[in-house]
Amino acid sequence: MTAPPASPGAPSKDTLHPLQVDNRSSRVLNGLKLSQHCHMACWLNDSNGVAAIVNALRRVYNDDIARVMLTEGATLATIIDALLNLSTDHRLLSKLVTMSLYSGDFVVTPNLNGPSHLRYVYDRPNSLAFTDIIVLQPHRTLASTDIRLQLRQAP
Repeated sequence: MTAPPASPGAPSKDTLHPLQVDNRSSRVLNGLKLSQHCHMACWLNDSNGVAAIVNALRRVYNDDIARVMLTEGATLATIIDALLNLSTDHRLLSKLVTMSLYSGDFVVTPNLNGPSHLRYVYDRPNSLAFTDIIVLQPHRTLASTDIRLQLRQAP
């Protein structure tokens, strides 16, 4: 006896959550020639978070553009947009954005050392759906378009 066919809108067993890592995302990271002798997880502080960001960039753009964005740098706004295009889990997205700024896996320009506060911009009042982030520091305020992230190379 065979199982009934899945309904058209139901995800299949092979379908990944939009922010899960698949083998192609690993190939994008490996294509960056991060390390010849060490798997990326041995030097990344949050390899799952980095892989989720890579996966989002790869799915929204493509492998080649994702590689360029990671090696040359991309604005935080671009990364947020890619993540928002793939998932509606805003709690997870806010954690990924915070991780990208403070984990040390990305070179953040301008440098955010010193006291800073993250202010999330929400879709509408009383909503938990964030759409952007602002970094507040004692002497300046940075929008997500002013912040560039570049994947740190292996030591």
